[in-house]
Amino acid sequence: MIKNYLRWGIDMPLKFIVKMNGQKELIEKLADIEHQRWADWQKYLHSKCIKDEKGNLIISAEFVKHLERQIETPYSELFEKEKESDREQVMRYWNLINKHEVAN
Repeated sequence: MIKNYLRWGIDMPLKFIVKMNGQKELIEKLADIEHQRWADWQKYLHSKCIKDEKGNLIISAEFVKHLERQIETPYSELFEKEKESDREQVMRYWNLINKHEVAN
């Protein structure tokens, strides 16, 4: 697992890498949640696209504009509805993070 982080160019202090090795179960649970979050995002994104005759997904210019605005906007400046959506995503992880913090 450490080789992957090095391959991806993620700079981590050695003490974090050592501690991470002891947290394989937590990492796997978090990765499972992350995969589900990503899959849900893909379902949503695909639902906003038009599929052409070759199977390509086309995103409308209007939706691209919406996404680009969100990409460029810091969290603190998002609309409250958008902030709430981000908070909902955090809640997917919250129980595991909270249990981990209590245990340490």
